[in-house]
Order: sequence, then structure tokens, then C-alpha cells
Amino acid sequence: MKKVSFLISALMGVTLLTGCEQKKESPAVISQDTANVSVADTAKAVVTSIRNSQTANEIRQFVSSTYTEVFAVYKHEHLNGGNGPDHSAFEKFLSKRLQKAIDSEEMIDVDYWIHAQDFTTPVFKIMDVHVIDGKSGYADMEIRVFGPDTPDTDASYSRVQVKVEDGQWKIDDFQYRHEDGHYTGWE
Repeated sequence: MKKVSFLISALMGVTLLTGCEQKKESPAVISQDTANVSVADTAKAVVTSIRNSQTANEIRQFVSSTYTEVFAVYKHEHLNGGNGPDHSAFEKFLSKRLQKAIDSEEMIDVDYWIHAQDFTTPVFKIMDVHVIDGKSGYADMEIRVFGPDTPDTDASYSRVQVKVEDGQWKIDDFQYRHEDGHYTGWE
């Protein structure tokens, strides 16, 4: 009974919002548009929206906690005069497919976590999260490899594709945003 009440409330909310957004249209057009939307369609849209929101939150949390841990190691390396962390410590965050691709590479010219060769105290900001389906999506990020006060012109933009593997979120690709706005995968 609670689900039915919720669905009816959701349908009323959608109808009210639709009516508010279409003030300039005649009432006949509004009722004609909403007449074709069933309660089942509205319920499916609400459930899908809730699931996508939950998945987006899971992706955001996974990417945030992963990068917080990884960048803490980078900061520690910088403060102790290191040239960069041992990436094997981060394998737990990578999908099997991506780990295999990374292991098969003979040489990479930039660090795939920070998309740079040099760093001091890198920081990140998640700009947006996109859900592809309940088990995959991606996060668009801003990375500043020389700390939070890095000039905007020195910020880089990255896309981290994630998927559920063996019941856990894993990074499945690192992508870099080019000046023209398109992304290229690491591999």
C-alpha cells in the first residue's frame, strides 16, 4: 500500500512539474501529453531514477575513497623525496581487464593515476558522475598535481570508468580529456 501511495504521489508531482514547465501551452496539450503516461510508466521512471541515483552515489563514494587513498600515498612519496609510489599497492582498485592491459605495457610516458610525469601533492575534485547501468559508469574529475593552489591552466581533466566486478566497484579505464573535449583511454 505504501508503494502505491508513493507512486501516486510521484505521479502527482510529475504532473505538477510538467504543468509548471509548460505554462505557455494550452491545457488541452498538457492533458493530452499526460494522458499517454501510465502510472506504471511513471513508477518505472521513478524507480529507475532512484536506482541511478543510488548507483551514482556508489560510484562517487568509490572514486572518492580510492583517489583519497592513492593521492595520500603520492603526497607521502613527495614529502619523503620519492619519485612515485609502487603502483602494485593500487592493484586492488583495478579491474582484471585493466590490470592485464597495464601489466602488458612495456612503457608508459605518464602516470595513469595523475595523468602527469611530475607531482607534488596532487588533489582531485569529482566534477560529475554518470551511470551507464546499475553495474557501470564513470566519473569526470579535475586533477591538480601540484596541490590545490595549482593555476586553472595547469589542471588536467580525467574520466575514470568503473564497473562492478566480483561484487565490488573497480576502475576499468583511465581516460584523459584533450583540449577539444574528447576523451582518450589510457590503453
